[in-house]
Amino acid sequence: MLTQKNFARGIEQQLPDGMVVASVPTEVQCHEELSDPIPDPEYLTGMVNFSEVSGYPLVQHWSLRSVLYHVKLNQWVLSQAFSSAIHSLDGATQRSDFVSILREFGNHYVQEAVYGFQESCTIWYPNKQVQRQLWLEYQDISKDRFGGAFTGHGGFE
Repeated sequence: MLTQKNFARGIEQQLPDGMVVASVPTEVQCHEELSDPIPDPEYLTGMVNFSEVSGYPLVQHWSLRSVLYHVKLNQWVLSQAFSSAIHSLDGATQRSDFVSILREFGNHYVQEAVYGFQESCTIWYPNKQVQRQLWLEYQDISKDRFGGAFTGHGGFE
């Protein structure tokens, strides 16, 4: 139901009545994780391709999650059509009438939602030289984008 002028900065569409938006503080909008490098499990099946001595190839998992807005239902606002349908139910209501209401309105509601994105990838290192080069590039990118602050592991030794 859209009767009030309910807009939030950064969200183009008008929000339904009863919805409120909380902006997420800048310092917690992005959360980056980088796992420790581990031996590639596809090469740990007894095949001779995996070198026990060098420890390669390795895989590392990276993910980035960004939360921009947190939208919550502030108050219950029921449409007139839904209220009328619910009030029409009584002990004598036929199952088919009840099913019809469920089809029209559903049986769940969204109480809150998070707007943002999540990205992830798996990095494959065939040898130490590639791992070293990618780690140095990653550090440069992290410093430029996130001020050098990230919550991951996986530093190169």
